[in-house]
Amino acid sequence: MEDDLAAREALSAAPDAIAAAIVHALHWSPFLRALATREPERLVRCCTLGPDAMAAAAIEAARPDTSMAATMRILRQTRQDLAFACAIADIAGLWPLERVCGALSDYADAAIEGHFRPRCRTSATVPIRQASSCWRSANSGRGR
Repeated sequence: MEDDLAAREALSAAPDAIAAAIVHALHWSPFLRALATREPERLVRCCTLGPDAMAAAAIEAARPDTSMAATMRILRQTRQDLAFACAIADIAGLWPLERVCGALSDYADAAIEGHFRPRCRTSATVPIRQASSCWRSANSGRGR
């Protein structure tokens, strides 16, 4: 309840283009509506930081190397933040298509460099059977 109030206040204080884009996105996109509903702080961050800073924070958070469980949690959270920021920036007309695609590419690069490449690099020195388990664990849950 308190989070919803904070989200409403942030939305009313946001620049007009961002506020209009968020309202439009929440009305027409079930995915973005679910992201904002499940975590109202995401909407607050987008309103207060703006899509540029929100996307930059998501990309930066995708870089550090942590345990696999923490990695998956971080990547889920930051992927959702990036999707929200990119959608709002695109709908508001703040970013051209190249910027949206660039942010998505930068995020993918950061995730691979920060989380998956180090794990698979260490598997190059182990037998092939163990190396394939690195790939399976990095990709578990995909396509479900």
